Amino acid sequence: QENFWDGLFPEIDEGDMEGRANALEWMDQKAAFAIKRAPITQDGPGYFGWEDSKTFVFPENPESLSVDEQNKLAALRAQAENEGRTTADQWEKAVAASRRAFYEQLDVTINECIEAFKELNLVIEKTFDMNQAPGIREISVSLDLIKMQTDKLLEQKRLEEPDPEIEEDEEASEESGTSGAPGGGTRSASGSINDRKDALKRLSQLASFFKKTEPHSPVSYLINRAVKWGNMPLNSWLEDVIKDAGTLEMLRETLGFNTEISGEFGESSETQYTEGDGG
Repeated sequence: QENFWDGLFPEIDEGDMEGRANALEWMDQKAAFAIKRAPITQDGPGYFGWEDSKTFVFPENPESLSVDEQNKLAALRAQAENEGRTTADQWEKAVAASRRAFYEQLDVTINECIEAFKELNLVIEKTFDMNQAPGIREISVSLDLIKMQTDKLLEQKRLEEPDPEIEEDEEASEESGTSGAPGGGTRSASGSINDRKDALKRLSQLASFFKKTEPHSPVSYLINRAVKWGNMPLNSWLEDVIKDAGTLEMLRETLGFNTEISGEFGESSETQYTEGDGG
């Protein structure tokens, strides 16, 4: 944020920061709402949907209720259908259809958003006087609410999809250098890493371990970021790490990359490099 502060709209008029403060407060309200609408289930509802699911709850056997209660439920169901609200049944199905990997990645994304918001707050504290500083707490509130909910969902998915357990006989075979896989193939549990995919998988397992044992430590967050980068094409990784467009373009030219860079980070392809003069 600090790199682009001076050129942001609206521009600062002779030291008067009121216009900039008003814009930030407007952004705070709009962004906080958008954050709650963002999906926190795989291809499904977001935080607002979870809130709806606490209201629009329908029993499996409504015929056992009184006529008055059945009429109230019918009106509530009609409201849900007319307004496109999320029922408890719809929410439960959306969560059930969401995989652990989705919530592991969502956890990384939310933590990155929280860190970015902290950086924005630091810029505001440095650039605004106390009497002109905008109040932008709504984004923080939305992120914290979603973080609490998704932490519960992630914990649930870790129970449903636990890390693979390493059998004692597999550990012994690794230590003795023998293979436990059928047909004499290499079966890696705690021994050597088979390939790049296996390495990233183990990193994800390490992140899960630290998330469980040290939930307040940044270790799991940093490992998950490494996994995220490891699954990125090189061009996307550069854009994620280098925020300044001029520096990014200069780096591309220095390294001899074309504009379109393909391949996973750490891998190269002949199409990634421009041909040298006379080469």
